[in-house]
Amino acid sequence: MAGNLDEVIEVHNRLQIALEDGENLSASSHPSSRYSHMRVGRILLSQGAMIKSAHTTYWGNHPKAVCIFEKYRESLDTFMEG
Repeated sequence: MAGNLDEVIEVHNRLQIALEDGENLSASSHPSSRYSHMRVGRILLSQGAMIKSAHTTYWGNHPKAVCIFEKYRESLDTFMEG
């Protein structure tokens, strides 16, 4: 049911690291927030294809997950109540 959750987490970890690195570079070289916004935009553009791919796969699995939940609803409800 989690499908490519590991990939989604990894993509977001990479994005976080890139944003933090960009923030550190902006603070040391350009104190203006204008440069920070430009750097964030570049980071998002550079990471966008990986983010889109990971999320497309993740959300593509959603209908299967719904079917599994529906099929085992009673068992899952019992488990969650316990």
